[in-house]
Amino acid sequence: MNATTGSRASVQLGVLLLGVLTAAPAFAEPPPWLSPMDALSASSAVARQVSGVRDVIVSPQGYDAGIGQWITLVRPGDGEGFIVTIDENTGEVCARYEHRDGCAATGNVSEQVLKAKTIAKAREEAGRHPPADLPSLWIAVLSDLVPKVPGPSTPKSRWYVTVNAGDGKTVDPPAAVLSRFHPDGIDVLPGSKAPKPAGAADTPNGPMHYHIDVPLRRPDGNYDVTYVYYCGRLCAGSTTLVMSRDAAGWHIVSRLTNWVS
Repeated sequence: MNATTGSRASVQLGVLLLGVLTAAPAFAEPPPWLSPMDALSASSAVARQVSGVRDVIVSPQGYDAGIGQWITLVRPGDGEGFIVTIDENTGEVCARYEHRDGCAATGNVSEQVLKAKTIAKAREEAGRHPPADLPSLWIAVLSDLVPKVPGPSTPKSRWYVTVNAGDGKTVDPPAAVLSRFHPDGIDVLPGSKAPKPAGAADTPNGPMHYHIDVPLRRPDGNYDVTYVYYCGRLCAGSTTLVMSRDAAGWHIVSRLTNWVS
């Protein structure tokens, strides 16, 4: 997310990520197909295309099932505020002022919606047929996150970890996983034990939260494994690992950074 989006966008990002990392929702039937993060990113991109608009404060309003659209309120540093809507049926993204006809800027998310539908189908399949030895996969992902150059031994840093085992719920890793993983200088704890301070989204730096999503099988037999991390308003990101499994266990084949804030 571009820094010109303004501080409120960073706060909203923190709120969304804390929801991902601490909640335990069941699968919901779409629509919406897009995730709140996808909708926020697409809306912010179109908002920045409006003529004369520079710094903006964005306030996501979520998905309105009554009209079938995502809605985001946008307030520029100078000038009149406007809204950005996303119609998942047409893919149209439109930035519009209240008393003006037409769109001040446009975009299209048809490809993102199609990708989201494909991922949703893969998630259903993952729920029915999860990969073998998920605990070892989670440990392989966490091991890759350990800094190659150890930090100070005291005080230890704290990682709060949650996972998705394929049933659509965000849960703590099994105790067996936490008992097997002891990186130097790091306490790895269940995500449910994470502190919930007021105004966490406004904190530039805080404790590290990791969420490892359900592995999605690829056509080549490997798996896409996406994790999200959050440690404050200016510290968040998402990466997708391509992972393979053989007789020796799980291995990381490649990685793709999805976004960083």
